[in-house]
Amino acid sequence: MMKERENRFGRNGWIPLIALTSQAKKSRKLSAFLFFVQWLDVKFFVEADSKCRREGSGMKSKGSFFTMPYKRKLFVYSVILSLVPVLILGLISSSIATGSIQEEVDRNHNHILKQLEVQVDDYIRSLDRASLLLANDQYVQKSISEGASPDLLQTTLYMMDTVQKVITMTDAEFEVTLVYAQTGEMYSSRLGMVRELAPPYDGYVKQAKAFFNQTTVFTPAEGRTNPELLIARMVPLHAVQPQGYLFLHLDINRLKRFIDQFELGGERRVMIVDSLGKVVMSKEPNEIGSKLDSASPLFPFWDNPAMHGEIELAKTNYSVSSIKSSMNQWTYIAMTPTAELTRKSERIRAVTTGIMLLLALVWLVLAFVASRRLYVPIQRLIGKFSPENSGDRDDLQAIDSFMNRVMAANEKLQSRISEQEAFRKESVLMQMLRGELSDKESGAFVEELKLPLRGGWFCVCLVDIDQFASFQQKYKEKDRFLMMYALRNMIEELCQPFVSYATVTPKPGQIAAVIGLEAPNEETARAIALVCREIRERVSEHFAFTVSVAISNVREDYSGICDSYEEAIALLDYGWVTGPNKTITTDQLEPSLRQSSRVLVKWKNALVASVKQGEFGLAREQLEQMTGDLPRTLQHSEALLGLFAYLIGELDHFLQEQGYELNDMFEYDVLEQLYTFSSLEEVREWIAGTVFASVQQHVQTQSLSRQKKVVAEVLQYIREHDESDLSLQILADHVRVSPSMLSRMFKEEMGSNYMDYVIQFRMDKAKEWLVHTEMSIKEITDRLRYASVPNFTRIFKQVTGMPPGNYRKQQRGEDGVN
Repeated sequence: MMKERENRFGRNGWIPLIALTSQAKKSRKLSAFLFFVQWLDVKFFVEADSKCRREGSGMKSKGSFFTMPYKRKLFVYSVILSLVPVLILGLISSSIATGSIQEEVDRNHNHILKQLEVQVDDYIRSLDRASLLLANDQYVQKSISEGASPDLLQTTLYMMDTVQKVITMTDAEFEVTLVYAQTGEMYSSRLGMVRELAPPYDGYVKQAKAFFNQTTVFTPAEGRTNPELLIARMVPLHAVQPQGYLFLHLDINRLKRFIDQFELGGERRVMIVDSLGKVVMSKEPNEIGSKLDSASPLFPFWDNPAMHGEIELAKTNYSVSSIKSSMNQWTYIAMTPTAELTRKSERIRAVTTGIMLLLALVWLVLAFVASRRLYVPIQRLIGKFSPENSGDRDDLQAIDSFMNRVMAANEKLQSRISEQEAFRKESVLMQMLRGELSDKESGAFVEELKLPLRGGWFCVCLVDIDQFASFQQKYKEKDRFLMMYALRNMIEELCQPFVSYATVTPKPGQIAAVIGLEAPNEETARAIALVCREIRERVSEHFAFTVSVAISNVREDYSGICDSYEEAIALLDYGWVTGPNKTITTDQLEPSLRQSSRVLVKWKNALVASVKQGEFGLAREQLEQMTGDLPRTLQHSEALLGLFAYLIGELDHFLQEQGYELNDMFEYDVLEQLYTFSSLEEVREWIAGTVFASVQQHVQTQSLSRQKKVVAEVLQYIREHDESDLSLQILADHVRVSPSMLSRMFKEEMGSNYMDYVIQFRMDKAKEWLVHTEMSIKEITDRLRYASVPNFTRIFKQVTGMPPGNYRKQQRGEDGVN
């Protein structure tokens, strides 16, 4: 009989039961219960087997559980151990889900209230900043102190203009009322001047006095047709006896938009209550302005913010949450009807019940189909994949989790390697161009990243888009990216004859191709030049722009790549002279051409600097002098137009820093217009008479900041009164600001102290007079308003390093030699 038991159940016949029911082991208690049932089965089976042996074969009760085939017992165990956890977990999950609804509502409340708090606080802060700006304004203070009589019409107009500007500049929509405490008059941005102080402003003024030098907020009064929020400040600030009061009016319906933007849905409500318990904003208009008393169900949530609970309001039960703003001590209250929560709970219970029944049916089918033969392969798999977890409760889940982890880790690792490898290659190439890596480090990175850079000699070919400013204006950023991508692929394709090459984009509009060579010779030099020419021809054929290519000399080792790159950048500067769509090498540049380029760079920098400083007259003079020298320097029209195109690009870049676009000032494309001229004189007249004039008018008419205007006016005054007293006090009086404020403005705009600038300006004038006039040092001292010649001489020597007399002799001696 013992052998029969082994044949029917196996020597470890309870193991399949553990495996089949492993999905049902959801906790340690359940695992212990399963082990206990298995132990009882083995114990009872052994006892029954012994009893059979004692009493003989006659004891065969067909209906006995112990004589039931093990397959049926396995089915019974599976049904019991699978359905019970499903039912228990279903009930627990239903209870947890129902309880979590309240937590979800509280989180939703807090999220809405936080957003509402941030937006309302920012809105109130903007109004507070506007009130501070108006209360500190000199015209408003002057109007308040002098009154609004017809004799002071100019002051009143300035004050009204200031009020309108602040209203326009502030994002918040509001109206302004000024109360003249001395005369009892009022000015309203909506009604104009009111000669008598009308209610309710008399009451507001009395309340504002109690809040000395603080912002006073008046919430709406109950029952008003058009409720509004008032923000009050005394004028001037920090005054013991204020001369007037400033009121900012905010229509409460505008504040209500912050609540309306939240799609609350259903019967949800949001309410804002101020620090005194008055309702500032509510979905119900009749509640605005009312006050929460101690009998109100909402009073505890106002008195104790951050609490949660349920109340009954207007025969409706609500779940309520509240928070308090730290800025103005306003309380934000959110309410959701509990009926909505009940409906959600019922839906969750219905869904959970359906899932439980479905799972029960599935487990019945699995218990009927499951057998030892089906589970043995799974048991073998878990032993192979994760032998240390072969006895865990969820074997199938362990296999699936293990495979998912392996696949996810593999995909993630492959994705990171692919993403980072491209960035690392780009970064390493840029470091090599900048000379940040040694030969040893460069070689290590080349081996690690498998960069296609082999050989002991390297050359850098720098491809630069001609007229890049026009390229930026013509194409959008996405189109520019695609074109640069296509251009880089084209360059890599044409560099394929070289065994060793790599490309990188050092800056917008440029692509650097690093070519590795075994040894430099004339044949490789011709091959590189041929590839660069083909690059230019392909670009001209397939794109609507041209490129210039600078080819550096070949240098040894990886450390030579940096020097080659810097040489290629320097060669590109000669593109102004050679013209666009050219291949530039050191062999092609004549000494006269290099000298011409240095002269052009000097002219270009001086002219652009004059435009940036607003000295358009000087810029026109410099343009005329430059165009006079150009025919002796450049003989090709393309080179001339290329120089002026680069100059226009510099001007456009300067305007973009100021927030403008050069093409916005004209009805045509500026660069296209440049290439329509047929003579140098036409180009000069167009730039001096049209471009400079438009830039000057546009810059002057735009609404620059007051600081920029003040500093510009100071610089203009210094240039026009260079021989007068230029003390900080005189300039401050001229621009109508305090000396300390002027000093700060000047330092922020110019980057140097005011007196240092004046000293440098006077020393520049002195150097000019010493070189080009016969004025004596005493006369120069007097004209520059210095107290004595020794004082002037000392300052001049500090700036230039030599006395004035020696400077005159040295400069005139150099002029004579030149």
